[in-house]
Amino acid sequence: MGNFPAILSQTFGLILNGLLTLLVTFYLLMNKETITGYFHSVNPLGQTDTDRLVSRATEVMSATIRGNFIVLAVQAVLGGVGFAIFGLSSPVLLGALYGLASLIPVVGITLVWLPASAYLILFGDLASGIGIAAWCVVSNLLMDNVISPKIVAGETRLHPLFILFGVLGGVPMFGLFGIVLGPTIIALSFIAIDIYRQLLKGDA
Repeated sequence: MGNFPAILSQTFGLILNGLLTLLVTFYLLMNKETITGYFHSVNPLGQTDTDRLVSRATEVMSATIRGNFIVLAVQAVLGGVGFAIFGLSSPVLLGALYGLASLIPVVGITLVWLPASAYLILFGDLASGIGIAAWCVVSNLLMDNVISPKIVAGETRLHPLFILFGVLGGVPMFGLFGIVLGPTIIALSFIAIDIYRQLLKGDA
């Protein structure tokens, strides 16, 4: 209960970010030609470099989304197995909710395992309540810091460490969408550095 205001604030912020993103996307699509023409007029890069940036951004964003769907599925399986082991009813449904909750920054899976653990403890099954809490915390730490970066790295062709840094920096900055935008920005930064090197060689 002490953390309820923070959880409520994070949830409200997530919903607000989603609505704002949909609104911005709508207007971007409505004015696509005008916006594209403007950026082409002020873009200092050549067509080849611009195409490289756009192609890589599209590739990384698509790969990150695919990778996160794989992570969601793995999280759902891990959660479902844990709920089944410790005797909760409807482990498949709870596992699915667990997987979806894993996409929510900060609070994430706590929204699922904490009530489940409290339910078991309140009804007298202390060992199972502590067990499900330990299972979820340990498995989530393993997923967030080891497995998830490797899965997404394989899809995006970025080192897992850069994926981890991208997500850790992107989520506080962009919320839920930072999961995709963080690694994308890092990938584009490498291309920008490469373009800068080529410009320096041309000047030399």
